[in-house]
Amino acid sequence: MSEQATQLSQNQKDAAFHTLADELGIPTATIAWISASVSVLSSRKESVSAHSNSREVCAALLRDLNQFYTGDIEDGLRQMRILSSEDIGRVIWGLVSKRVIQAGAEDSVSQFDGLFRIDDLDPFLGSEGIRRKRFSWAKCKRYVSWVAYILGTALVVASYAKLVTSDVAWIGWAVGMAGFALFRVPDPNPKRF
Repeated sequence: MSEQATQLSQNQKDAAFHTLADELGIPTATIAWISASVSVLSSRKESVSAHSNSREVCAALLRDLNQFYTGDIEDGLRQMRILSSEDIGRVIWGLVSKRVIQAGAEDSVSQFDGLFRIDDLDPFLGSEGIRRKRFSWAKCKRYVSWVAYILGTALVVASYAKLVTSDVAWIGWAVGMAGFALFRVPDPNPKRF
C-alpha cells in the first residue's frame, strides 16, 4: 500500500474517513490513524512506487500503540475497535476503494488474514521484535508532580492551622512549587510509526 499519487485534499480525505467509518463501524480517528501510518511508511521508502506490506503496516500500528498504551496494547486496539489484523485489512482496502491510498498489483486483502488476533497478540509482537513497554515516564512524572503539589499544599495549609512551624510551611511551599513545575514540563514526544 502506498499514498495515492493524485493527492486528495484534506476535506476529501476527511469525507472518505467519515463515510468509511459509517460503513465499517470503526471510529473515524482509527481510520485516519491507519491512513497516516501508511503515508508515513510510504514516505520512508526510497523508490517513488514504494509500498508497505501488510506485516509492516500492522507492526507499525502496534509499535505506535505500544507508545501510548503502556503494557496494554490490547486495550488500545479494543478502544479503536480493531480485534485482528483482518480489521486493519478491511480499513486498508476501504481506503483503497475511496482512493485515499493506492494498492500495488501484488497486494490483496487476504495478506492481512491471520497475522494477529487481539487475544493472541504476543506471537506477532515477538516475530516483529516489538517489546511491550511496561513503564511510562510520562505517567510517572504526572503522579510524582501531583503528589508533590498536594503534599506541599497540605503543609502550607497545616501551617495556617498551627499544626506545623513556618519553616515546614516554607518547605511545603517549595515542594508544591516543584510539583507544579514538574507538571508543567512537557512530556517527551515518542517517535511515531
